[in-house]
Amino acid sequence: MSGADGEFLLVVGHNRRGQPRYVPTGTTDGARSARPLEPNAYEDFPLSKSGQLNVGKTTAAVLDLKASLLSGEVGKAAIDAVSQAWQERAKGTEGAEESGSVSFQIVCLGLGSPTASHTSRVQLALLLAITSQFKANVKAVDVYDPIFTTEDANVLRGLGCRVQDSNNEGRLDIDGPTLMYMPHAPRRLYANLLRANWTAARLGDMVIIGNSFANYVLHAIGKDAVRATDAMRRISDATRQSLLPRFPPEPNAFGDTAVMWFPPLLLCRLAVWCQAPSDPPPDAETIPAAPVAHSDPANPAGTIMPSASAARKPKKKTRVRNKH
Repeated sequence: MSGADGEFLLVVGHNRRGQPRYVPTGTTDGARSARPLEPNAYEDFPLSKSGQLNVGKTTAAVLDLKASLLSGEVGKAAIDAVSQAWQERAKGTEGAEESGSVSFQIVCLGLGSPTASHTSRVQLALLLAITSQFKANVKAVDVYDPIFTTEDANVLRGLGCRVQDSNNEGRLDIDGPTLMYMPHAPRRLYANLLRANWTAARLGDMVIIGNSFANYVLHAIGKDAVRATDAMRRISDATRQSLLPRFPPEPNAFGDTAVMWFPPLLLCRLAVWCQAPSDPPPDAETIPAAPVAHSDPANPAGTIMPSASAARKPKKKTRVRNKH
């Protein structure tokens, strides 16, 4: 439905009197309305018995967060880094499109439940913000998480995403330019993704938004952790990353989250392709706290590596002998 000034209105539910409730989703030219939602815009969308938000309230909240991210530091940083990634791909790939005309797929893994988690709603909002910025270039947005409920799927489909039903644990065969959106996904998913696409051509077509690989490698202590980060370590010399700033309303949403890409000009210098990386162990993981990173003012979207002093080595255990 269209409202005043050509603005599209999304029907997200009905109030207590049975009247439809509308949420502004954009204008006829595709631009998101800059007007924030009314403070009481969600009052007629109560929590479900399970404690989750219903479809209407979740949708409205995500769209509101999307507008905030587009006008804030997080959205700008993510969009600028993705643009730089495609620019560097164009420089090192023969026959590649210019960064402004490259068409790419977006695949989102490990999002969590938007109806149950505010962090997931914030992360979904950034995904939509990036999609809207590159709307002329995005071919499709596929999302998957085994914990998605029926309500989650309805929210995601209503926002233009394609909900997948197969769990490949990150073992995707990348076919052409692809943006992998995986904030706070399990470490094993990143390892499986790299292992499944272990060629310079495929990695050169990939941009990943997820937990910092540099931080994973830095904190890899113990046999299993080293094995799980084998692929990340091997391509570290060809990995560029830009850490996202924190989002104060939800600090946990993007803590240690980076936009990472692999310029073809750097990948071609590596001699790591003859042997596949180690298969990551199926172990539980704890994401380490992100160390303070210092960016180069002359290259704000370039590689940001945490200080080596941030790594903590395990303390040696001292045996105390009982004296008799």
